Order: sequence, then structure tokens, then C-alpha cells
Amino acid sequence: MAAHRHWALLVTARAGTGNGVAIAEVEMRATTGGANLATGGTAAGTNNVGHPPANAFDGNAATEWRDGA
Repeated sequence: MAAHRHWALLVTARAGTGNGVAIAEVEMRATTGGANLATGGTAAGTNNVGHPPANAFDGNAATEWRDGA
């Protein structure tokens, strides 16, 4: 069985505040200035508010993933 790289981000907002989170772009690098390792695969998340998790990994900072409170 082939090994699979798994990235996870835990982002929290204070419960009951009506706050959410928006992430424009996620990049993971082994070294400063090195290649972005967060490529390929399938992004997953909840409460997408019309902005899917894949937007955080599409190489475009003008798109974003949003998670509503």
C-alpha cells in the first residue's frame, strides 16, 4: 500500500459569536522558498458557505474557503 501525505488545519472561532473563518491560500513547504507540497489530493471541509475547501489550495489568493460559525 502506497503512503499518503495528510495535511490538517484546525481553525476555531469562539462559539456563539457569529464569527467564521476565511482562508485565501494554504502553502506547505519543507524549506523556506522551497516547492509548495500542498498539491494534488482532495480538499475537505465543512460549512462551506458557497466557497469550497479546494479554493484554499488552488494557487489563487483571490479565491477563498469560508467556514461559517
